[in-house]
Amino acid sequence: MRQPTSEKTNAVFYWFPVFAVLIVLPLVSRYKLYESRLAEFAWTPFDTTGIDFYLYYKQSFFLFLTCTLFFFTCLFLWRRFLQVKSSLNREAGSLIFPSEQRVQWKILIPLGIYLIFALISSLFSGHIYAAFTGSDGQFESFFVLAGYVLLVVYLLFLVQTEQDIYRFLICLLIEGIFLGTVGILQYSGNNPVQWEWVQRLMTPRGYLEACGPLESTFESWRVSLFSYNPNYAGMLLAMLSAFCLGMLSTEARWKHILGEGLLLLVLLISLFGTGSKAGLVTFIAVGAVLLLFLRKKIRRYWRILIPVGVLVLAGIFVFLHGRGASLWTQVKQALTLEKSEQNPLQGMLTEPDGVYFTYRGISFSVALDYEDGFFGFMVLEQPAQATDNTETE
Repeated sequence: MRQPTSEKTNAVFYWFPVFAVLIVLPLVSRYKLYESRLAEFAWTPFDTTGIDFYLYYKQSFFLFLTCTLFFFTCLFLWRRFLQVKSSLNREAGSLIFPSEQRVQWKILIPLGIYLIFALISSLFSGHIYAAFTGSDGQFESFFVLAGYVLLVVYLLFLVQTEQDIYRFLICLLIEGIFLGTVGILQYSGNNPVQWEWVQRLMTPRGYLEACGPLESTFESWRVSLFSYNPNYAGMLLAMLSAFCLGMLSTEARWKHILGEGLLLLVLLISLFGTGSKAGLVTFIAVGAVLLLFLRKKIRRYWRILIPVGVLVLAGIFVFLHGRGASLWTQVKQALTLEKSEQNPLQGMLTEPDGVYFTYRGISFSVALDYEDGFFGFMVLEQPAQATDNTETE
């Protein structure tokens, strides 16, 4: 039986916040000049204003989506209450949830405990303002953490049928296509962030004329997507790659196998382009666990999966070789923990007139110079009196 048009419309309507979180949120980047609120600290520069492109408006947009999720959750509960009440369904001892749905609440207990500890930590923080609004360069407040938990609860309500699972997979596939395309462009040296029309979207009117084009903090080929750090991009691409690997491992239709295999190739190349060891290790670990759980289906479709896997690895090898990189070298570097031969800080000694350091054989002192309400730091070269003396008085 087909789902009525009105019910289909309502179902799609409830998916808009999820669509925005998965697809729109990773692309949000905008210039923001803000007050860093660090003036109370002695080490703060005289200019206490900060500039952010990647996190401030992501937090604002996500908090807006969190409010939307909360409204939709209340609306969903109210509709469910009316439906159950009209059918006089009291088998579960509740007017809201049938018995099979009540059982799902047990999986939220760890999230509830996490949220309680996050709230306690924020309330007892020495800088409670930063805990609830975000700090300089790290705009992920307690309300953002609460939004993550609310998103899980919302999906628990929302995903109830096979059609709902299909919609969720479509959202993840679209996100993977968008971010994978951006990653390939950045890894090939064509960073969309450097395109003029993109920079005009990211900056206020007249900014480019007054201050010039935005310059990338990282190498021209480094994949960072629209995030503050390549490591953030690496973790996101690792999760999307593992998801795509899982879909590919359970797929039997050739058309879908080719599409998912191509997407996996694009995501893995982008993941290598981030240079993120954490992201690559995460994909290897999650992929291994995933293949372990799906071993029975892999045995069933091994004639399909092995050729696709070989083609994906060959595509990665060819692309990396064209960039002058080695697949084996990058994997080896990701799995190798680099260890310095000796501690570069060879000595440190505190005295009334300053702090004396010996760093890589160079001895110097750092002292605070304060005069007429202004302060600064003086760094002077000193005899090697702090060498091999790391005690602090």
